[in-house]
Amino acid sequence: MLRAHMQRSLRLQSPMAAWVQPAVNLLQQSHCMRIYEDGTEQSWRSAITRCTCSQAYSSGAMAGVCWQCGNELKEGSLFFCSHCKSILPPAAQPDLFKVMGLTEPTYDIDKGQLEARYKRLQKDLHPDKFGGRDAQQQEYSAEQSSLVNHAYVKLKSPLQRALYLLERKGKPAPEDGGTISDPVLLMEVMEQRELVEETNDVGILQVMLQENKLLEQATTENLSRAFKTGELEAAERIITDLRYVTRTGEAISKKLP
Repeated sequence: MLRAHMQRSLRLQSPMAAWVQPAVNLLQQSHCMRIYEDGTEQSWRSAITRCTCSQAYSSGAMAGVCWQCGNELKEGSLFFCSHCKSILPPAAQPDLFKVMGLTEPTYDIDKGQLEARYKRLQKDLHPDKFGGRDAQQQEYSAEQSSLVNHAYVKLKSPLQRALYLLERKGKPAPEDGGTISDPVLLMEVMEQRELVEETNDVGILQVMLQENKLLEQATTENLSRAFKTGELEAAERIITDLRYVTRTGEAISKKLP
């Protein structure tokens, strides 16, 4: 009965048609459909929202429609429905740049703004804020909070951000274990790796860490230029350089108290 009413709405070209067809498709696949026979808009929305589960919405089966109230979501809605204020499930394939408030994928980011966005989202999405909500919203809160944490960690790291951006541009990540392309940088990294294995002197390690940060800065500047000019093959080579510099810095940090 519910399907018939919804199909009839499509034939009549009602204003609800935009969200009815995805609902019909989803209900046809659902094993938990509830039948509402009065055919009102509210009951249709109830049938849609109450019979579906987390993976149905997260998979994109009803992208653009609120899982709770059935209203069309505003463009760019990632976390909350503007109509009923319910928390939304994470997208099936989230754009981590958009999650962190960046309109376009870019290597150059403002780390201060990134951190401010992270703190604000974690405050808004923290599971403790949803302790009095239903189980579904509590689940979505935990998932969204986890997604924000993942996006923050990924984009904060110069290396991980470069790998993600390269992936977004359709290029595979350079194989681990490649060779540094810049011979001067190669010598500097090799010298640092040898020295970090030989010394436990805190003063020396601190100086080495500062030198490593300068190497990282120079390498990321080269990487930024490669991405800006669209030289993805050059970006791949520089990512290999950055991987070595990053690991050397991590090795130094581990030996510091």
